[in-house]
Amino acid sequence: MGYFWIFLGFISDLLASVFNIVAFQSDSSSFVSLMAYGGVVYAFICDYFIFHTTISGVQLVFAMGIMLITVAMAIYKYKIETKKNREENSFDMSGDISNTSFF
Repeated sequence: MGYFWIFLGFISDLLASVFNIVAFQSDSSSFVSLMAYGGVVYAFICDYFIFHTTISGVQLVFAMGIMLITVAMAIYKYKIETKKNREENSFDMSGDISNTSFF
């Protein structure tokens, strides 16, 4: 069973590395790097369910705080990016059409 968990961790780390490389190539690394902080919460969940460690209330509060801030910043950055893309791709109908001939 231990080899299964090692293999699962290897596959997860490999996929994370591939996604980071693709994000840096497409210049959207800020969103992906924010999601890396979510690993703190996943580490606590794995510690609790796999290794059966106890989690204090303070640890849980701060882990949830990190997750909340991470999700809020990701949503904020996503909204800014979509707003910027919408402004760049908008079609301006108020241009000068005095030189246009229909015949």
